[in-house]
Amino acid sequence: MINSELLKRINDLEEPNRSFLMKLLQDVEQVTQKDEVRNALRTNIREHVAKEMK
Repeated sequence: MINSELLKRINDLEEPNRSFLMKLLQDVEQVTQKDEVRNALRTNIREHVAKEMK
């Protein structure tokens, strides 16, 4: 999520820097989302295994 101050500063940049930075920030956001999903899956698997081991 890009805050308004950062977005304002990005919009002040000239092309191609503006597009490059926006694409980079989108890529970082996707990686972050993938990490969150992976961590949630790991937690879910651990909980399931713990229940099965009882």
